[in-house]
Amino acid sequence: MKQKLEFYVIEVHHSHHDVILEWKTTNPAANTFSGTVREIMRIEQPYPDHNVGQLGFNPNVKPGNFDYGMLYIATADGGSDGFPVSDTDPLDNGQDLSTLLGKILRINPLGGAKKLECSFIVYRFPN
Repeated sequence: MKQKLEFYVIEVHHSHHDVILEWKTTNPAANTFSGTVREIMRIEQPYPDHNVGQLGFNPNVKPGNFDYGMLYIATADGGSDGFPVSDTDPLDNGQDLSTLLGKILRINPLGGAKKLECSFIVYRFPN
């Protein structure tokens, strides 16, 4: 039986796109990659800096938990390298809930929907 392994990476393209990729290997012990690559998400950036910065899974959940297998993506605000600091997010993406920029996203990278326990999202600071 061949073991499969998925891993996720961020590619920052010169076309101002951050691309989340899933690499699925059919032989994790091999010296060269064999398997498939699939684009999970593409986020357009208005400027060449302030890109996606972090991918991760919740390390504290176990199979059966609603959050198990969900991929967290920390996106930057897509701001410019302006000066002073107040000019580094000229489009106010960090405050705009209609854009993916400047947010922490939680997605199911394997596709399909997971039923949410609540039908709304609350934006708040943790205690």
